[in-house]
Amino acid sequence: MGGTHSKKLSLAAKEIWTWCEARKLWIFASYISSKDNAIADYESRRLEPETEQLILFYNMLIRIGGYMGAVGMMRTLNFSMWSI
Repeated sequence: MGGTHSKKLSLAAKEIWTWCEARKLWIFASYISSKDNAIADYESRRLEPETEQLILFYNMLIRIGGYMGAVGMMRTLNFSMWSI
C-alpha cells in the first residue's frame, strides 16, 4: 500500500479506513486501462464550459481566502450544478 506526506490526506484516509473497518468493508484502488474502460476515460477528460468556469472561480476563491474560505463561499452560493 502507498502513503502520503500530507497530514490532511493521511487523516482523511484514516477516517475512511476506520469507517469501513467498523462496517466490515474492504476498499481498494486499482488501475483499469483506458481501452478496457473507454466511457470513464472519455468522461474524465471531458469538461463542460460551465465546469471549467467554476473551477477557475473556485481557484480564485482559494487564492483569496484559502481552502476553507473557498469551501465556505461555495456553500454559501447557490450553485445548482455543484454540491459540496
